[in-house]
Amino acid sequence: MILRLKNALLIGAAAAVVIAPVAASAQTNQPVVSYSTTLSETDPLSQTGFFPGTLQFVVSSGGIVSGWYREAPQGNYVPVSGSCDQGRCWFTLDNGNFQINATRQSDGTLAGSAIARGAVAELDAYPQDATSQLAQGAAFPMTFDFVARPITSG
Repeated sequence: MILRLKNALLIGAAAAVVIAPVAASAQTNQPVVSYSTTLSETDPLSQTGFFPGTLQFVVSSGGIVSGWYREAPQGNYVPVSGSCDQGRCWFTLDNGNFQINATRQSDGTLAGSAIARGAVAELDAYPQDATSQLAQGAAFPMTFDFVARPITSG
């Protein structure tokens, strides 16, 4: 009886060793999607120009997002995590310091807004006539319009 129990445990352990990597692989075999992104500051004051970048991620069958973001032209790779459900996506970058909320458009573009958590606008970075609109000494979170256009290969 003990021998049968040992054999059953060994067979179960061997099956787990074989099945676990196959199950994990099935979750990660989702296509990698790549986007060309632009972030345009909206608050506390609109700035001319934008911040270009690249967003690349995988969406698991359960809607979990994992990947990276890289500010152009040669910024650092920043981890991305989040979720997509029914055309709505939210991502956090840089361990939650930056959050993006976006909606998938009919052409595959993601459009929405972003906020730099914990970051505040530095009034010295704005033209003097623009900063006169803001209360001296006030801190404002930096917010952005976000657009990510699919990158097609080929």
